[in-house]
Amino acid sequence: KGGEVLLILKGTKTVDLSKDELTEIIGQFDRVHIDLGTGDGRNIYKLAINDQNTFYIGIDPVKENLFDISKKIIKKPSKGGLSNVVFVIAAAESLPFELKNIADSISILFPWGTLLEYVIKPNRDILSNVADLAKKEAHFEFVTTYSDSYEEAEIKKRGLPLLSKAYFLSEQYKAELSNSGFRIDDVKELDNEYVKQFNSLWAKRLAFGRKRSFFRVSGHVSKH
Repeated sequence: KGGEVLLILKGTKTVDLSKDELTEIIGQFDRVHIDLGTGDGRNIYKLAINDQNTFYIGIDPVKENLFDISKKIIKKPSKGGLSNVVFVIAAAESLPFELKNIADSISILFPWGTLLEYVIKPNRDILSNVADLAKKEAHFEFVTTYSDSYEEAEIKKRGLPLLSKAYFLSEQYKAELSNSGFRIDDVKELDNEYVKQFNSLWAKRLAFGRKRSFFRVSGHVSKH
C-alpha cells in the first residue's frame, strides 16, 4: 500500500517527501511518535514544543483542519516554528508503507467516525496496518469516549457496544486486539479533568463539555 513518497503538508500545500528524506530527518531525533487521526494537530504541536528530542508525525486525511498549525510549524522558531513535527495526509485505510517500523510510540486520541469503530470493534485489517508502523515493543495508547446519553444515534448507526472498563478488559476484546498486534497492559476509566491536558479543539470541547467517562487503553505492540 502507499506509493514511493509520502504526501505531507507544508503550510497549506501538499508536497512529496521520499522515504530516504524521512529517514534522514528522523535520524536526528531520539524517538518517533505517530498520532493517527491527529485532527487539527494542536495536541502534537504542544507535545513537540515540550519534547524536542522526539519527532512527531500526525496522520489525518483532512488537510484543511491542519492548516493553522501547519502554517505555524514552518515559521522561524522564534515565531512558533518547529522542526520535529510533520503532518502526513492519509487515511487509516491507506497508511503509507514508508512509515512502517519507525514509531517508538503510537496514539489514537478521541477518534470519531470510522476510526472510532476500528478501535472499539477491532478491525484486524486496519489495526494490523497501524501496528506495522511501530517498532517491536513500541508503546501505544487509545483514548476513546462516547455515551448513550449524548451519542445514541452514532452508537446505533455503527452498532457500538456500551463503553466500560469491563468491555476493554474482556477476553474477547483483548484477543481481538492481540490478533491485530496490540497487547493491552492497562485500562483506565478517566473523567473530564484528565482530558483537559490535551490541546486539540475537539479534546477541549469534550473536556469542558458535559460530564462523561473516557477510557484509556494502553500497552505494547506485539506484532513482528
